[in-house]
Parts: sequence; C-alpha cells; structure tokens
Amino acid sequence: MAYADTKPFARKQGMALAVTINAAGVLAAILTTTIIKDETVFEPTIVTFPAAEETPPPPKPRSQPDKLVILPPITTGRPDINPLPPTPMPPDPGPLVPPTPPTPPIAPLIEPPIQPLAAPIVRDAKPDPRYAANLQPDYPESAIRRELSGKVTVRVKIGLDGRVIDARLVSATDEVFVDNTLRQALRKWRFLPFTRDGKAEESWREMTVRFELPA
Repeated sequence: MAYADTKPFARKQGMALAVTINAAGVLAAILTTTIIKDETVFEPTIVTFPAAEETPPPPKPRSQPDKLVILPPITTGRPDINPLPPTPMPPDPGPLVPPTPPTPPIAPLIEPPIQPLAAPIVRDAKPDPRYAANLQPDYPESAIRRELSGKVTVRVKIGLDGRVIDARLVSATDEVFVDNTLRQALRKWRFLPFTRDGKAEESWREMTVRFELPA
C-alpha cells in the first residue's frame, strides 16, 4: 500500500522538472533571437574640414654675440717642471723732459759773531742846580725859640719832568722839622730825572735836610 502511493508522486516530480528545463531552453532561444534582430550595425561617418592656412612662425630674434670671457688657467695643483719666467715689462720712460741741471752747492752760511749787548747808560736823578735855593725849608719859629737844631731825611718820588710826585718821612731828630720839609719837597723841589739811554723814567731818591741856627 505504501509503494502504490510513492510512485505517482515521483512521476509528477519528474514531469515538473522536465517542463522547467524545456521552458528555460525556450526562453533562452527567444532572448537570443530578439537580441540578434534588434542589433543594428552602424557604419562610421567621415567628416572632412577644410585645412587651416598655416601661419609661418615669426622670425627668431638675432642673438647677441656672446662676450668673450677669459677664464683663469686651470691649475692641477702640480707645479710645472720648467716654469717659464715672466716677461719683464719695459719701464715707463715718462714724459720727455730735458734733464735739470745740477744745483750748485750752497756755500755755508757764516753768521757774524754775536756781539755782547752794551750796558745801558743810566743817569740817576739829582737836584736841578737852577733850583738849588729852594731845597732848604723854612726854619720853624718854635725851634728857633727853643734853639733847636736837627735834620730830617725824606724819600721822594721824582716824575719824568723832575717834579716830586710823592714824599715820605724816613727819619727826623724832632717832629717840629717834618711838616716844613715835606711841604717844601712837594712844592718847590726840582730834579733832573732818572734816565736810561737818554730816556727819562720815574725814580725814588732819599734827601736829607739840616736845620742849624746861625752862630
């Protein structure tokens, strides 16, 4: 009973498989035919254009001549076996100038011996003899009454004209004689001035005046 049910089932499977295989073959044939029929063959189309006129290239600019470059000699680091000495250049004669005659020797300069300077001629100041009577001052009356005698020494400065421009007391035996002596010197004394090589100069000189009563 079991055997009778299995066999029809197997036969149905075989038929289904056969149908499927046939259907696949038919479908492949249809597709192949359709592709062949629809395939279109295109021929290439050649399109021609007129040839463009060729413009000649512009002339190349004329190249400048290369400057001559002098390269230094290449030294190999090995000295030459027999180096040639450099050629000496002739000296520059310079401008053609006639030779200068030799300078005659200069005679030695003989200087005269130096003469010693002469000593200046000096003359001291002294009383002018024309005014000798004016040297004695007046006798003070108080000294006469007291019967006093004495002397006065003064130092006077004599100017260029011989006049006394300053008088100073040096010593006196009594003061009673001082005022009259200084007053007389400034007012009436005259001198021959001090000279050096004939030129008058100011100078100082001491003078002594004596006061004596008559016997």
